[in-house]
Amino acid sequence: MQKIHKDSFDGYLRFKETKKFYKLSGREKHLKNVKKNKKIFKKLILNKKNQEFRNCQICKSKVNEVLFIKDGYKHVRCKKCKFVFVNPILKTEVQEKALRKESSYTRVMKNKINVMLDNNRFKYGLQNLNIKKKDKKILDYGTGYGLFLDNAKKFKWKCYANEINTDCIKVLRKKRIIIDKEFQRNFYDAITLWLVFEHVPYPNSLLKKIYKSLKKGGKLLVNVPNINSLSALILKEKCTMFSGHQHVNHFSKNSLEKILKKNNFKIEKTETIISDAGTTINYLNYNDPYLGKSKDDFEFTKPSFIHKNYLGYTLLTIAKK
Repeated sequence: MQKIHKDSFDGYLRFKETKKFYKLSGREKHLKNVKKNKKIFKKLILNKKNQEFRNCQICKSKVNEVLFIKDGYKHVRCKKCKFVFVNPILKTEVQEKALRKESSYTRVMKNKINVMLDNNRFKYGLQNLNIKKKDKKILDYGTGYGLFLDNAKKFKWKCYANEINTDCIKVLRKKRIIIDKEFQRNFYDAITLWLVFEHVPYPNSLLKKIYKSLKKGGKLLVNVPNINSLSALILKEKCTMFSGHQHVNHFSKNSLEKILKKNNFKIEKTETIISDAGTTINYLNYNDPYLGKSKDDFEFTKPSFIHKNYLGYTLLTIAKK
């Protein structure tokens, strides 16, 4: 297969304007839906019966400071290791109920522009996993409609999925993708977490299951929003990354690698993908970061600078058992 470059699935770079990309990919409508649902999720977290408090998931410290409150969700930073997370969070059953009913972003996932970009992103990930053995098995955790696994099949993988969204499960069954809710032991050659690890309230528990489920030498691919991305550092709480009812942990390169090593994984590589340069350019030109049309860029918003300095919007890390 043709080698994929990460610029090929960067929406801003492909369409040269964030507003155009957001409109064509369905993200503009999704932003409007998010605004409509703000009150619902704010009401949920302000009800103390729905709240669950956590210690830092990196160092277990109980001491943290509030950075900001967005839509009722406190975003805090651990005073010991500087890990940023939401505290309190919605209880698991409340959060999962909300995810099962979620339909706005799943429509974005089905959008033909988004599918085209995601196909390239997933091929890039499979390319970087670089596992060439025969009869290889892969599990995608939080797979959605299975687009990643559609691509994995083309790379000769036997595909398995772990998913909770009921609509997605129906589609996966039609595709004859095997649902694995239990993480079979010593079974997989690779497990992938595409923009799902930030949703997991207790990531160490998940990593322990994944470690046991991988064969010796098996690989884990993790793709998460990067709290040290240029857009997050500049926009701060205005960045859509900070969505407290779903994104409960915010990883940097350092904290992501630290939690993986803590769970006995060896880091093979970490890079950033998706420059998200357009939102920063818009914001610095006094326009709406997501729906603006600014094209006056800066040296530090060039993708080469962004990725060289690990300032891309998401991290892509590959680790080995």
